[in-house]
Amino acid sequence: MKKLLASTILAAGMTMGMAAAASAQECGRVTIANMNWASAEVLANIDKIILSEGYGCEAELVAGDTTPTLTSMVEKQEPDV
Repeated sequence: MKKLLASTILAAGMTMGMAAAASAQECGRVTIANMNWASAEVLANIDKIILSEGYGCEAELVAGDTTPTLTSMVEKQEPDV
């Protein structure tokens, strides 16, 4: 039973590692909306750190107000997040 559990954990860890490596290769450039209110700014910076450091993405913050940024996301698919 212990061998089965150990092999399952090992297989899951290897799968997650390969998925993270594949995500880093596919990520590329990502733009993140940095809206003009405090909590949105904090979350945008956290997203940038996670995408840059964790996944190797080229993350860039894009400043903007709420309504114009959301309109741009819908119509032009920019910024990405």
